[in-house]
Amino acid sequence: GLHNAIIALAISDWMLFARLARSATLKEKSELYVTAARFAGLSDIEILLKHILPNIRNLLIVTLTLNFANMLLSLAGLSFLGIGVKVPTPEWGSMISEGRQYLTSAPWILLFPCLFIFITVFLINQFAKTFSYQKGKQNETID
Repeated sequence: GLHNAIIALAISDWMLFARLARSATLKEKSELYVTAARFAGLSDIEILLKHILPNIRNLLIVTLTLNFANMLLSLAGLSFLGIGVKVPTPEWGSMISEGRQYLTSAPWILLFPCLFIFITVFLINQFAKTFSYQKGKQNETID
């Protein structure tokens, strides 16, 4: 069902976040403020929670948001192919699959699920772009 498909997609994408978090953490770990915090006597956990995580949080949020849009498209694609969410559950991919046969006689049956997928993914991507831009502007004013 829907839960199994979401879990399968999440399991397949967790490595992206693990690599990204590790890479960003290693980059931040080499900054001078981390060295200063270590000299000030903070433990590794305190440095991670108070200094490193706040600096990589925005990167992870934007990546998560963009990946959510990708997972939505993947879920719709799997349902379109018939290997995702099964027919009794309303899902945009299965609606598109069922609406293909009515393309010439009633194209709106196919149009609306496609349009809603497009609008949803577009808005999610715009949110991520705006969030990234706003956080970048905040960082510029601090520097």
